[in-house]
Amino acid sequence: MDTEQIRDFLTVARYKNFSKAAESLYIGQPALSRRISALERQLGVQLFLRSNKAVELTKAGEILREEAQHIIEQLEQLEEKMQAAEQGVTGSIRVTTMGHLSDRVLQVIKRTIAALPDCEVELDVLIPNEQGDGMQPSDADVSFRLGMYSEDKTIQNHVIPLEDAPFSFLLPVDHPLARLTEIRPEDLKQEKLLLLKVPRVPVQIQSLLQAIPRENGCQAVFKRNLASIALDAEMGNGVGFLPAIEAQGRCQLSDRLTSRPAVGLPVEMGVFLSWEEKKKTPATERFIRTFLKLWGNGSPN
Repeated sequence: MDTEQIRDFLTVARYKNFSKAAESLYIGQPALSRRISALERQLGVQLFLRSNKAVELTKAGEILREEAQHIIEQLEQLEEKMQAAEQGVTGSIRVTTMGHLSDRVLQVIKRTIAALPDCEVELDVLIPNEQGDGMQPSDADVSFRLGMYSEDKTIQNHVIPLEDAPFSFLLPVDHPLARLTEIRPEDLKQEKLLLLKVPRVPVQIQSLLQAIPRENGCQAVFKRNLASIALDAEMGNGVGFLPAIEAQGRCQLSDRLTSRPAVGLPVEMGVFLSWEEKKKTPATERFIRTFLKLWGNGSPN
């Protein structure tokens, strides 16, 4: 079994249609059918159940699809490593991330690092206060961070949004608002709102304070860090308002806390991949290209 046979098989498995698969491979359908039949004879198993209506994988086909994808990825990584060695694009890279990234972002970062064993990747986790006003710390090669979609366009960084970063309310499990599945600004009455004190107030916080009816009598209290917000919320001294990713992380640390999605507000923040174009090295470019390939967004160009 060679790489061409694997790609033929994966293409048919993806389209579940020999005609569409053959078209995407720029070959005739009879030729593709002969290739797949030859592969089945070589392996001694049936890979597809064929009918006039559809093409479905057999159990053996399911196993091959799962393993074949890994084989293709490993071959692509091997090819990239060989090209990198030839071009000299190895070296050290400093990558910084914000506190709690989503599982998907973290997993792709880990897969990217694993795909670059010949690069020395230094991974640092920053607390929100360390993120500064810009999209990337000055000494980081690559940054994964929380930011506003309306960031100043004069910032000399290349920025790619990865996913939205909605906000949530953090509160004690026995708080009356915990009975709700989601919380709107009008649900907040006589509450002390615990907000993170940062140099630039996020749009969500501004929108929240503007959306709460004045007669609801809410008080905004800005805290220096997330730990203070979580502690005050746990002690019943207020309701925290922070990115949903951070709120979920705090709930995992204490069974006395819970979170509820904030609704009725614009999603103005997201998780971004950022780098400074003028500082980009071949090793940095390789890290970015590998991450985006695994993420599914294509090339950074």
